[in-house]
Amino acid sequence: MARKDDLDVIKRKARRSSKNLAAYLKFVVGINPAEHQDGWLEACQDILNKASGQRYCIIAPPGAGKSVFIGVGFLSMVIGLNPNNHYGMLSYADQVAWDRALPIRNIIEHSKAFKLAFPNVEPDLTSWDKKGFRVKRPNLADPHPTLRAGGVGSAVVSYRLNGLVLDDVLDIKTAKTARTREKVYNDYVDAVSTRMVKNAWTLTIGTRWSDDDFIGRLLSLKHHGAPVWTAIHIPF
Repeated sequence: MARKDDLDVIKRKARRSSKNLAAYLKFVVGINPAEHQDGWLEACQDILNKASGQRYCIIAPPGAGKSVFIGVGFLSMVIGLNPNNHYGMLSYADQVAWDRALPIRNIIEHSKAFKLAFPNVEPDLTSWDKKGFRVKRPNLADPHPTLRAGGVGSAVVSYRLNGLVLDDVLDIKTAKTARTREKVYNDYVDAVSTRMVKNAWTLTIGTRWSDDDFIGRLLSLKHHGAPVWTAIHIPF
């Protein structure tokens, strides 16, 4: 009886984890969202509930847990919920993005908890590498990866994206001069932002470096006088 009760509890946790990010982070990723991450949780859950073109900037210092929370936890869950869609994760360099995408692949391929939450999502091992990977899906003619990872200045996105995580697209080196900051922003505008489908969401996470840095440029954008991006800061 005790074992049956335990299994029932696990199944309930798995069902809840397929809908609720806080539950998913605990059950699958093994992290408990901290108090300073409440705003992140609300923004990510908003996207998970219904993609409607949301644009969030999550601003936090190094060590705040944003890459694991969003780059691993949120992205792996959104793939579980929408395995037929296409997503991107870009950072300031290819290797950085590839390293941050590796835990997502590991969760989808090896996590028993993920398989309980999303039993119909399976890796397509014929397209499973550091630059991008694909999960199995009904449309066998779709050649594009489920997730593409790379540097914002070198990742050429040749297909439409349903969602995008921009994870530290500036580092201390590229943030140093106005010229390099301008190049990163222009690379995003010219080669990445144009690839988003209708109602595609974008999450930018990073540290502020200057008033005219990448996040600063995004937050200055207006549409009919209203901000295009929503900023989320760590509460003091």
